[in-house]
Amino acid sequence: MAQPPTWWTPVPHVDGPLQVGQQPTADRYQWLVESVQEVIFEADPEGRWTYLNPAWTRALGHEVEDCLGKPFLDYVHPEDRQRNLDVFVETLSTGKEKCRFEARYLTADGGVKWMEIHAWIFRSADGQPLGSTGTLTDVTVRRLAEIELEHRATHDVLTSLPNRALLDQELAAAIERAAASGEPLALFFLDLDRFKLVNDSLGHDAGDEVLKAVGERLRDLARPVDIVGRFGGDEFIVVSESATSAAIRPLTRRLHEGFQAPFAVAGKQIVLSVSVGAAELSGDAAAAAVAAGDIARAAHDLVRDADSAMYHAKESGRDRTEIFSASTRERIVDRFDTETELRQGISRGELRLEYQPQIDLGSGHVVGVEALVRWDHPERGVLLPAAFMAVAEETGLIAPLGRWVLGEACRTLAAAEKNGTPFPRMAVNISAREMSAGIVDELAEVLAETGAPPDRLCLELTESALLADADAAQTTMAELASLGVGLSLDDFGTGFSSLAYLQRLPLCELKIDRTFVDQIHDTNGRALVTAVIRLADSLGLETVAEGVERLDQARALVDLGCATGQGFLFGRPASLAD
Repeated sequence: MAQPPTWWTPVPHVDGPLQVGQQPTADRYQWLVESVQEVIFEADPEGRWTYLNPAWTRALGHEVEDCLGKPFLDYVHPEDRQRNLDVFVETLSTGKEKCRFEARYLTADGGVKWMEIHAWIFRSADGQPLGSTGTLTDVTVRRLAEIELEHRATHDVLTSLPNRALLDQELAAAIERAAASGEPLALFFLDLDRFKLVNDSLGHDAGDEVLKAVGERLRDLARPVDIVGRFGGDEFIVVSESATSAAIRPLTRRLHEGFQAPFAVAGKQIVLSVSVGAAELSGDAAAAAVAAGDIARAAHDLVRDADSAMYHAKESGRDRTEIFSASTRERIVDRFDTETELRQGISRGELRLEYQPQIDLGSGHVVGVEALVRWDHPERGVLLPAAFMAVAEETGLIAPLGRWVLGEACRTLAAAEKNGTPFPRMAVNISAREMSAGIVDELAEVLAETGAPPDRLCLELTESALLADADAAQTTMAELASLGVGLSLDDFGTGFSSLAYLQRLPLCELKIDRTFVDQIHDTNGRALVTAVIRLADSLGLETVAEGVERLDQARALVDLGCATGQGFLFGRPASLAD
């Protein structure tokens, strides 16, 4: 037989269940009141307990005898007392008969329980309050579950920082306070530099640990009154109130210095830098937003501006802070417009190739051409790569752009071969992103489709493209060379190539950067060009000098033993017909 619950007490002087229509005795009523789980109370008009059933002790641990005659507020959590009192005062003063609310009550052992209060007011014939009665029900389990759900809805699960939803609320409240005080508000948008390398090298679990550690460090670096939240991914936001323009730089300096200490993750010491964008909202602007009922727009614009400044910090070399200005916004808008228009331009056929001749410096004969992309913009005219290539790299448009250039160059090679006027050689530039995006398969497919002779195609790669992942680049280059194409190292000497690494690459050519050609008559410049040419000779590689614009430069190159030159002296990039 099931045992009765621990709070149950035997029914006194009861022979059996009530018969239909039989009224309970006083003893039975008392037993019911003393046996229920809910706390039943009565209090006088001053809020002092006059009756508590045994459930009070079972729920909160306080002995009933010790509590009678004492104010009920003594047992309410200090943070809830005023609200509790306000509810009772309102109920008494407005003539209401009952009220219902929740509050935290203190337990005898120093803990806290959430209680749901149902109270009824006793009143005299003329409406004067004589006291109250009601019940207290323990709703701690439900209330803690609700609090946890609310926390999950407003806080980032990984870092426990406010998430975007709560950040919106906190920022709106901060703008209202700025409007009232007249003090400025600063928002810092932070993005971890090269965080992807952590995930790629150590795994996403380690990446999550880093993000947790970053959240903790930001809380330590920010002021206690600052709002710190995770915007998403590896992006964080710090909102500082009463932060003047003069205070922004010291605040960001503190952030950068704080990131110099390594993070201990997965048994490794990881050093991360952070790019920061800062934007300020003046007290007057905050007041105007509040007056216009446009706080949400002001908050959105502040985040947008700080985000724009952060991207500018990334573009300017990372690990730095940029403060938003009107020119920052113009630059971001221009980049966005360029991305959109370039995407459309590729699909609408607005791109074309021009070709710059490469000359044998000894005979003056054309020995090759370099294919250079041009964008016939419908409004801005002919755009050179400098106007759009950086945007293409950042946005990933370099992949479809590169495919188009490679395909067009191969079609030109194939057509010339078919017409009996073959090119000696055609050079095509390849970006770092193309190197890591399946270029071998793409090139094999293009060569098969167009019928272009691979031995007439030379792919030019920059040192930076190779240094991004040296081992992978070496493998990719070997696969490209196996297709029969030539490989050239562009802008040689401007990066940090290792000579030991260089001799392992299947290159056929080194291109001397134009900056060295410009300085060929200086002692140091001439020495650098000489060193590059001798290095190429020792490795069995051809040399091509870029940016040759004067006859004296060409003659100096001939004297130093450079085989091929390219530049305005011999011809500007032009259409195939020209």
